[in-house]
Amino acid sequence: MKQTKEEEIQIHNCFPASKKVYVQGSREDLLVPMREIELSPTVTDQGKYSNEPFRVYDTSGKYTEVGYEVDIRKGLPSIKRDWIWERNDVEEYEGREVKPQDNGFRSLEQMKNDEQFPLLKLKPLRSKKGRNVTQMHYA
Repeated sequence: MKQTKEEEIQIHNCFPASKKVYVQGSREDLLVPMREIELSPTVTDQGKYSNEPFRVYDTSGKYTEVGYEVDIRKGLPSIKRDWIWERNDVEEYEGREVKPQDNGFRSLEQMKNDEQFPLLKLKPLRSKKGRNVTQMHYA
């Protein structure tokens, strides 16, 4: 699903006077998304002073990157997969079949005609026995 120019402008206008930047994490391949916000100058009796931009953690994902083309059938890039596997604290498992409650309680007959999301073929991950894989632990 390609964004129109109008949609792209609208997305980027949601965060005026700012831009998305990345800061290198603890490894070269780990980039932390930040929003760099331009600050207005400070005006005092002694004059006008510029302020350095202020950075905050940006949780908006790829959708707010200039030029990113959204395609829900491709999903988001798997940017942390290698790093997670290298930690050796997760394993793949079979997961489960899609159930009616996953799709608004549609009947199994109705669901047979639904388009399946292509990435459903990926196996979910879970922690290995005795390991902690919460977001807080990873941070």
